[in-house]
Amino acid sequence: MPVAASIHWQPIHGGAAGAASPFIFITQAALAAVRDHCAASGAACSGLLTGGLFRSSDTGELYVLVGSTIRLPASPGETAKSALVQGWVVAQDVLRMTGERLVGWYRGEENEENNGGGEAGGSEESDPDEVSLSLAETQAHAALFPQLWQLALKAGARRGGVFSPAAGGLWARRSLPFYEVVDPSAVGVDGNTVSSLQWDNYRADQSVATSGSTVRETVPPPAVGVAAPAPRVTPRKSPLVLLPDQFGDGIGADRRKPSHFFGARRAAQVAAYAAVGLLALAGLFRLYSALASPTSSPTRASAVEAVVASPEARLDRAADTLALAIAAFDLRARLFASRQMECPELARGLVLVEERWTTYNAVRKDASTALDSARTARDRNLYADADAVERRFERSRCPRP
Repeated sequence: MPVAASIHWQPIHGGAAGAASPFIFITQAALAAVRDHCAASGAACSGLLTGGLFRSSDTGELYVLVGSTIRLPASPGETAKSALVQGWVVAQDVLRMTGERLVGWYRGEENEENNGGGEAGGSEESDPDEVSLSLAETQAHAALFPQLWQLALKAGARRGGVFSPAAGGLWARRSLPFYEVVDPSAVGVDGNTVSSLQWDNYRADQSVATSGSTVRETVPPPAVGVAAPAPRVTPRKSPLVLLPDQFGDGIGADRRKPSHFFGARRAAQVAAYAAVGLLALAGLFRLYSALASPTSSPTRASAVEAVVASPEARLDRAADTLALAIAAFDLRARLFASRQMECPELARGLVLVEERWTTYNAVRKDASTALDSARTARDRNLYADADAVERRFERSRCPRP
């Protein structure tokens, strides 16, 4: 765990210091990529965070390391749902090719959902100075990122926040502490460290200088329960930001792989990003519907906790993820029909539907409650759609996985 090679950042107000497990590490390259993307695109910026989940050999603690980003195409007025679903399906195949892992997503902090428009996630009692996820962003996270350790990052010009369901109730309003993994080039000959972070609502555990040469003095942070610092670990060279026209090595990538591997990987990535346009044109409506449960409405932020806690909300979440898997298979089938995808990719879509179907039925059984009319209709539709997926795969004549 590279604690000694990192700057520890903690939220000044309204945070969840000490509440998160595993620990969160973000490389300076990834932070800079998010900052530059949002500076260029404004509130419309959105993308995915890649890296890995690791366990410390010294303490046994789990920690997440964010090393790269994938920029997603954006358009003015785009909501959190549409921004994330456009790239999620294609990203699965991109990451499978690169060997990286999807650990979360990021989005511009000042968007229509946090400024009185769109799907508000706050309430009249919300502090306007606090950074939080909107209800739409929270629902999109629940549908697309089911692991508790997966992250959401909101980035603004002078403030931001890192969020994870691991923080517990009302997690979407509780910014988490994290570690900024320092690149060796960011340490001057005088020992001063230059940070990639410019958020005024976070404080560091040491004096740092931002990229604008402004020195931020040390502020003693509250204890976060970290054991004795691990031995200093020299961070690996940070990977490049993954763009549709520029792809770099992922964390732990083998730089000795032959050139034909990189050619194949680049071809797959370029083809995948080309498919994003097809997703936007051919399948977004169904993907939007996949994220809209019968109980989804722009209510106050206290509904976020209910989304996580109640049996009905757990069932809605399972239904959302199943519907998303079905919609994803539909898009894969379209790509397969147009010869832009092959049998192995289509088979992975089938496996995902079957896994989500099994999960949905287990949650449905555990809920042990009578369904209202909306959920009953949804249940019938999901059954019909899942059955259609099986029949459509059989017609493809691809071997079953």
